[in-house]
Amino acid sequence: MNEHRFPLLISSIWTFLHRYYEKSIELNPQDYIFFASHGSPRLLINENSETDEAFVALEFPYSLRQDVDKNTHLNVQSLSVVCEELSHLFHYTDAAASNYSISVLDLETIAEIDRFLCFMHWNDFFPEQRIEISHENCMDLCDTLFSRRVFQAEDTGVYLDAESKAFHHIKKAFSHCWTKRWLDTSCFDKSARAYLLGRMTQLKATQWAA
Repeated sequence: MNEHRFPLLISSIWTFLHRYYEKSIELNPQDYIFFASHGSPRLLINENSETDEAFVALEFPYSLRQDVDKNTHLNVQSLSVVCEELSHLFHYTDAAASNYSISVLDLETIAEIDRFLCFMHWNDFFPEQRIEISHENCMDLCDTLFSRRVFQAEDTGVYLDAESKAFHHIKKAFSHCWTKRWLDTSCFDKSARAYLLGRMTQLKATQWAA
């Protein structure tokens, strides 16, 4: 077992989010991560309205860390889970620092978009942590990522709404190359990035709307 693999995965995704959103969020995500015996990763938030402070942490199943540490190749499910939860932490702390509100639906929607972006660029950006996933174009990658989700019955509504909204924005962002083959995934698509960053700016003023 290589105990460095999970921390490397955390730092790689955090670096990716920093690069894409050009943010300098001054925290080390490793300090906010805890492990539990249950199988449900989650962002824990305890806000204190009187002191205007919040306790924030990420809780991952210990089995997830074991899976990442013991396997030579990173699997799709592990990358999905860690990417989504780190996206929650990244955007929640950015919202707190920038003094704008962000809803659960907003966080879930952005996490789905971040998951897509992460998978699109992962093998080019982090070749030492390659995943076995292939896609011919943006449409093909969306089909792979969004058609195999399994949700808990009580959470289905918000997650399905988030997935639907994320797909809407991804398709608009990449409409100019939606079915184009052999995309250059070694760099960010300027047009798509401008659209998605524009939606983030809009979110700060209103909400993540279609």
